[in-house]
Amino acid sequence: MVSQSSVSKCIPEVSDVMSKNLLKKYVKFPGDQSTQTAIKEEFFQYCGLGGVLGAIDCTHVAIVAPPNDGYHHEKNYVNRKGWHSINAQLVCDMNMRIMNVVARFPGCTHDAFIWQSCNLKKAFDNGSKIHGDGWLLGDSGYPQENHLHIPYNTVTSGSNAEQYNDAHSRGRCVIERCNGILKNRFRCLLKHRTLHYMPETACKIINTCIILHNMCVEENMSWEEIDLPAEDQLFNTVIE
Repeated sequence: MVSQSSVSKCIPEVSDVMSKNLLKKYVKFPGDQSTQTAIKEEFFQYCGLGGVLGAIDCTHVAIVAPPNDGYHHEKNYVNRKGWHSINAQLVCDMNMRIMNVVARFPGCTHDAFIWQSCNLKKAFDNGSKIHGDGWLLGDSGYPQENHLHIPYNTVTSGSNAEQYNDAHSRGRCVIERCNGILKNRFRCLLKHRTLHYMPETACKIINTCIILHNMCVEENMSWEEIDLPAEDQLFNTVIE
């Protein structure tokens, strides 16, 4: 039997190799029109909204407090719930395939800032990733944009806005389910497990878990959906 210490020593190397060599192969936003059309149709059949290319949100993965060493600033990793984490952006389709991950920002970083900084947004803005109309569904922590739609802040009962919000919620819940499946498969990502590595290695571990998750999706491997503890659920941020 391999000891825990031996496994812990191997994880950084394995995660580094997988992140460098497999991330772009297994975690990529589809650029071809036929795949995008299929994704839109699946979301339309599920929630009744047209043009949806995916659901987006961020999830926090707990890490030990990094040192204040001139490169890391420990307080930057404290999220709004008071614990140290990496804030990782996820975008998924209806089949729970994660099509985009941005796992490099400390826990204090706002979801909207991660979106504004990521390559996927830039590709959406310049049209290099979109065939026709298309957008992501996000919560109200994000800005309303041409390619990222959020719910209405205030609605009246029975209004079109209320119906839209209901459909939007159904579509966006896919990313919440995906997060639950991911963390059930790889429980090192759960808050109470806490990754005992430097932030850079923790980010590579997150990427590796997502690569393996997508491999499971490709092979139609069964999965179990769990109700995550509150600290592991997606942070539903609201801009006030």
